[in-house]
Amino acid sequence: ATIEASAAAVAAAFRKNLVDPSVSPKNVVKTVLRAREGVIVLYSYIEVPLFSDRDVTTRVARSLDSETGIYRFEWQATDVGPPPVHGVVRLQESSGSWVFTPLADGRTSAVCESHTEIGGVVPAWLVNSFTGDTVVDGLVLLRARVERDKQRMAAESLEQGRGVIP
Repeated sequence: ATIEASAAAVAAAFRKNLVDPSVSPKNVVKTVLRAREGVIVLYSYIEVPLFSDRDVTTRVARSLDSETGIYRFEWQATDVGPPPVHGVVRLQESSGSWVFTPLADGRTSAVCESHTEIGGVVPAWLVNSFTGDTVVDGLVLLRARVERDKQRMAAESLEQGRGVIP
């Protein structure tokens, strides 16, 4: 997808969405276990209709290639976090990335790659339908955050231009 903002602005908005517990799919409760500049550890409890609920703790690492301006957020399931809950399937394999590449016109190319083995007897076609929706929903939420950040920065700039410092 293409986003109407710089790669730095998109990466900053993506990080804000990661650490904001209210920004997650409807069936996911997200808890931030640790958030440092380059690493975030998240615990997610996933409600799955008709099947056992799932949970996973992921470690998300951010990197920047200073020569190309490409930001990369890579995640991997980890055993750090709360102990398994009886009756809930713990995801052992979950990994992927979001890559934000600056384009010559000031916009950003956003590419997501994700792989998750959800365990149990959930049919692959059902898993794939949820996964696709999750990526699209994440992109919608990211674009919305980018726009809010742009509007906030424009308002702050306007107020500072008038000599009013918020």
